[in-house]
Amino acid sequence: MVRSRQQLAIARLSEQIKCESYRDALRRARRLVRWGNLLPSEQFEVICLETEILARLGDASSAAANLSNLRHRASSPREHIRLRFVEGLTAVTTGSARNASSAAVDVIQRLNSDTGVDPLSVAARNVLGVALYRMGRYRWARSAFEDCAAFYRLKRDHAALAEVLINISLVVKNSGRIDLALDMIDEATRLLPGPGYGRAWTAAFVTRAICLLRLGRIDAALASLLQARQVARVQRVFTIAVSNNLGHVYRMRGAYPVAVEFYSEALQCARTEGAVRSECLAMEFLAETAYESGSPGEAVRLLDEALALAERVSGAADLAMEVLRRRGEAHLALGHQAEGRADLERAMRMCKARGERREGILTERAFHFAFAPAAELPSKIRGVLESLRDIDDRFEYVRTVCFALERGFRLEDHEWFHDAYVAAAHYVSTSGLAFWRKRLEQAAGYRTALTPKQSAAANDKLTPSDAPVPTTSRSLRYLRTLEATRVAARSSEPALVLGETGTGKEVISRLVHGWSTRSAKPLIAVNCGAIPENLIESEIFGHTRGAFTGASKERMGLFEAASGGSVLLDEIGDLPMQMQVKLLRFLDNYEVRRIGAHTTRRVDVRVIAATNRDLRQLVADGRFRSDLFFRLNVFRIEIPALRERREDIPDLVYHYLHDGAHSGLPIQVADDLMQWFQNFDWPGNIRELRNLCRYLSAHAWGKPQIQVADLPEDFLNRAALATGEVTEFERENTELQREQIERALHQTGGTIIAAARLLHLGRNSLSRKMREFGIDREDFKNTPTPR
Repeated sequence: MVRSRQQLAIARLSEQIKCESYRDALRRARRLVRWGNLLPSEQFEVICLETEILARLGDASSAAANLSNLRHRASSPREHIRLRFVEGLTAVTTGSARNASSAAVDVIQRLNSDTGVDPLSVAARNVLGVALYRMGRYRWARSAFEDCAAFYRLKRDHAALAEVLINISLVVKNSGRIDLALDMIDEATRLLPGPGYGRAWTAAFVTRAICLLRLGRIDAALASLLQARQVARVQRVFTIAVSNNLGHVYRMRGAYPVAVEFYSEALQCARTEGAVRSECLAMEFLAETAYESGSPGEAVRLLDEALALAERVSGAADLAMEVLRRRGEAHLALGHQAEGRADLERAMRMCKARGERREGILTERAFHFAFAPAAELPSKIRGVLESLRDIDDRFEYVRTVCFALERGFRLEDHEWFHDAYVAAAHYVSTSGLAFWRKRLEQAAGYRTALTPKQSAAANDKLTPSDAPVPTTSRSLRYLRTLEATRVAARSSEPALVLGETGTGKEVISRLVHGWSTRSAKPLIAVNCGAIPENLIESEIFGHTRGAFTGASKERMGLFEAASGGSVLLDEIGDLPMQMQVKLLRFLDNYEVRRIGAHTTRRVDVRVIAATNRDLRQLVADGRFRSDLFFRLNVFRIEIPALRERREDIPDLVYHYLHDGAHSGLPIQVADDLMQWFQNFDWPGNIRELRNLCRYLSAHAWGKPQIQVADLPEDFLNRAALATGEVTEFERENTELQREQIERALHQTGGTIIAAARLLHLGRNSLSRKMREFGIDREDFKNTPTPR
């Protein structure tokens, strides 16, 4: 009976580490060691748990003393393995990622057997994943975490599985897959059993907030942090991370006094709990706030104290590296060139040794601005911006552009820098960062009138998960499209959206409406080619009762129904000529007269037109009025085809694959399949890509990886053409098509529409085939027509 009580006490201690304050757990562990009448093996286990608690509190010296005690106590092979695990956990908690990975691998190798999976081996894989994550080895870290997740799924340990999924979300976030990270956090919160797991709940909310901050959704991030704050009240140690991130929100907004309040709260809580590592982080953030608000001297003082704490916790590890970079920047702001250079060089050496990419980029940025020769500085900063773009750190991307402008960079000097400014301007204008928007505008030397997003909720409503076009991109061409959309949203004049089928013209049109002052009013869309010619006037302008056969009651038109909002006239190129005249008259005075009525009504509505056709060619052919074209062409938004923004294809593939998956697990794509995705021309653009991904996500149920062989048969044939695996018949058929197209273009003098009629093809189909065969219509202009 006595022995059972002691074993139960040890089990309760293990659970208390997960669910209660570390201080209380530490007191319980020490009472058990002194008065628990434990067997040597039980006392060894309690000291192991006590060491884990000390490591989590950041007390590296006490944890090291306990480890020395454990080394003398360990006798059996199992105890030696347990000791090695605690060494790894202590190392990863105190910042020694390389030592932690070595210890974790040692435990895994010793426990490797064919008799089953040891829970301690799984825990060691989790430690290994954390260590690899901190070393910047994201792919390997994710693999280690996924092994843990597979074990906990089979064991149905939902709480442990949720914590591992949160770890995976951190990895994929740092790999640039913010959308996937948010999905995994959602799954983790569904798996958590209840409020007893405060640490996991807080970690989920905080991680979600960090992801939302990276996406620029400041309000949503703040809401998530407030949820975390509510959960963390029962355990003060958890409020440290919440308070620090709340400080980040307000520091990003430029509200430095509020940020200081939250950082100070985190600092006080860390000191009360004895969490030295968290204390160092809070002082580091306070120093950065002081530096940004114009007090570099105060920043240096705080960072001197933080560095002493960092070296106490982890020696030359991750904390010291970050503190040195920030102290170097503060020294340079004070004019201390020698001290600043020494700190930055030391930080760069540590980043390189640890493989810390993000911190290394930021350190190089500070060093280049201070010490790079003037002739080399543009190329150095360009490399920094490209690196920040690779890791999808948008806030630091904006800061880098702003710092460059403040140090004398001019937009007209470098085309790449102008493109970088456009990307930064788009980010701050969609993220609600008014402080950085204003600073960016002032640094550029002129007003760009960037309009902040109306609200995160409105943006979410306008871009659902299955929207054909996301509002983020790695393509500069698509970023220019988004910037043109933003400019159009600042006016109520007509806008013309052009793009091939499937590029997302309706989504861009909805963004024009959603980012405008009309977003609170309706956006009504009508397809001009889908309504019979004899009904389209009634649909748009309305009719009175008895105006024609079947008009049994009075009905308002779309323009009246959308008063105060916007109307999208999709496929405007298919609008009948008679309606074109009436639409032109409406755009001149914004008055409508219902069919059968004798009076007009004035409406306040914004017209957005969209088409995949060449309106200039339709004007030349007499099928579209030139005056209507010029009236609609006030704001012209051209959407690039998917083949013109191939750098976005991998992100889109993973987004739509995960969106269509029902298992909740990430879907892997074979390298050769991803290469095919990027090489294919996608005549149906994003709509075709999305539909294929939905097919593959269903077809890949239960498979670890999607292969080229999983493609539908018609795509397999096109994959063979793309890789050159074609038969002689297919090759001859391709050459015959090329010859027929060239002959038709010769006969029509390079006129695509006329050539398409000869070949009995649609204009878009002919244009696509010309691109596939590399045929340029300019080569056939003014050529003599063969007899």
